[in-house]
Amino acid sequence: MNKISVFDIDGTLFPYGNDLFFKTMRNLLSAEKDLEQFFKGGKTVKAAERILAFCKGRLSEEYGSEFEVLLQQQGENICRTLIDEGEYYPQGFWEIKAAVSMGHDVYLSTANVEPIVKGVISALREKQLLPIEVKVLCSTWRDGKLFANIANNKIVSLEEAAGTAVFDLDVRFYCDDVNGNDKGLADICAWTYVIDGKHNRKDTLPGHAVRLVWEKLSQKGKN
Repeated sequence: MNKISVFDIDGTLFPYGNDLFFKTMRNLLSAEKDLEQFFKGGKTVKAAERILAFCKGRLSEEYGSEFEVLLQQQGENICRTLIDEGEYYPQGFWEIKAAVSMGHDVYLSTANVEPIVKGVISALREKQLLPIEVKVLCSTWRDGKLFANIANNKIVSLEEAAGTAVFDLDVRFYCDDVNGNDKGLADICAWTYVIDGKHNRKDTLPGHAVRLVWEKLSQKGKN
């Protein structure tokens, strides 16, 4: 049975409150009230698809055909700043490297959209935090089709990448939002590790889940 390790990004590798998608969109889009309305739309596939469609439309209006280049640049810059400020969990990246060294197939699985994720991956590899072997599963809006990589769609994207059903895989899933963006995969994989944060301490976890407490780099040595 193939051993697979899957890592969410926001709230898992980076502390909650540093959402790379929303930070990028707030930097590029001027319609703050509209953004707030959509960002509070709920953690469902349909709501996420509405957010993707809304943001893509506004970006195209404001920046034309080059908006994806801007997204990638913003994603890279924001991620690099978070790393430089120590706003990330070193334990998460140690776990990724350990999984690679043990021969696991390792994936990042995020609700964030492809152009931003490309920038994030570039920054992580520049800082030597992410091995080249790690693959990425994310939301897309190519060819007029929307795919929101949240909830049960995280199962869909993993099964497509692995070429088989999750039940035929030995999956370790590191996440932070078992009742929202990560629900589905968190419920059915063999091992679920929930990264502790103020936002999820009252969440009811799946029976097989284990809560992990990680420290961001900027906190180390202060306790």
